[in-house]
Amino acid sequence: MKTIIKTSIFLLINLFCLTSFSQNEIKVTIAGNSGDKVTMTREDLLKAGELTLETKETNCSISSFTFSWSENGFTKEIFVKGNKFSEIAIEAIKKTPIGVKVYFENIQLILADGKTKNMPSIIIKLVEK
Repeated sequence: MKTIIKTSIFLLINLFCLTSFSQNEIKVTIAGNSGDKVTMTREDLLKAGELTLETKETNCSISSFTFSWSENGFTKEIFVKGNKFSEIAIEAIKKTPIGVKVYFENIQLILADGKTKNMPSIIIKLVEK
């Protein structure tokens, strides 16, 4: 009987820890999309215009990211402060051909305690409407 009680308490504690961890999960998205296999139309990407946070955390913000794209066979990269697409990024998205990927990398967050956190990249392949 003691073993059953100990096992039950152990399972409840682990369940509580997992629930607490998942509630504190922070996810960076663009129009609800995240990861490295995203497809979006140019129009939808431009309409989004920013990286957003999906989290229950308060006082957490995106401080910067790098945006890269291919132009005339060369990879170009810019540093962007904040979460909104810069004018250079917007112009690059407008010029990027359908079927080509754009990259949002080195996404940095500032957490409530002042620490920074590097988030996973978002890679988007531009597609037709």
